[in-house]
Amino acid sequence: MSGANIPPAQGLYQFATSNYNVGQAVQQQLETLEQKKIALTQKRDAALQSLQNATTASEVQKYQAILEGLNGAIADVNQSENQLAQRAHIQRAQNAAAQQIYSASQAERRAAAAYQGIDQDLSALPIGDFHQGARWDQ
Repeated sequence: MSGANIPPAQGLYQFATSNYNVGQAVQQQLETLEQKKIALTQKRDAALQSLQNATTASEVQKYQAILEGLNGAIADVNQSENQLAQRAHIQRAQNAAAQQIYSASQAERRAAAAYQGIDQDLSALPIGDFHQGARWDQ
């Protein structure tokens, strides 16, 4: 009403936004890894078919080596997916901790403002030296 600019409290949404962005990034990366795994699996299936049709010992060795390499690549993609999931979990845990820190700092700020208000109200009383303890024995 007074025309004062009141910025939004970023702490109310920045951590949820960060979690959303982490989820989006992980989803995109998982889709890329899944496409790579599908392509490797198709190549492995083709190599397996070629191995079954192999007629010489050298062809068998060749296709076995190809199969081992493709199986290793598929295992590597699986490991990458697991690492990606772990990183996402860590990021969400960091965001949760940051949210708690933000909430605690806001609670402290509110308490400090309340105590400052009480101090100002007490200062307005017609009593001098309210900061001093009561002098009962005088």
